Amino acid sequence: MCFSYRILKDKDGLFSVKEIYYDDDGIWAFTENGMSLSGFESKEDIIADVKLILKAIEHQADVLNEETILKDAPLHPRNIELNDTWEKIKSGEIKTIPLNKLLDEFKEEKEEKNKDKQRNLF
Repeated sequence: MCFSYRILKDKDGLFSVKEIYYDDDGIWAFTENGMSLSGFESKEDIIADVKLILKAIEHQADVLNEETILKDAPLHPRNIELNDTWEKIKSGEIKTIPLNKLLDEFKEEKEEKNKDKQRNLF
């Protein structure tokens, strides 16, 4: 899986630069919102990202149409697999656990192992 910056045209005819995600089978997703130049930790980080964006869109042959991507994306193998997995989660066939609960269980397990090590020292 890869991503790249591309100019996309939305249903209203407006253009924005978005991240698109693709693999050997084509585009399977793109970001909902256009790129934002905020949240960087340094001036250099912003400059580097702007250079990457500019390089990507300068070499872009055609503007991509969001509606075309949205029409084709559900048929992409990755999205079919994701949708199938989501349906299995909703049906209970695949069990999930909240991340904070998983971390708590991991912490408890680690504490128990440490207690066992302490017991074995004596």
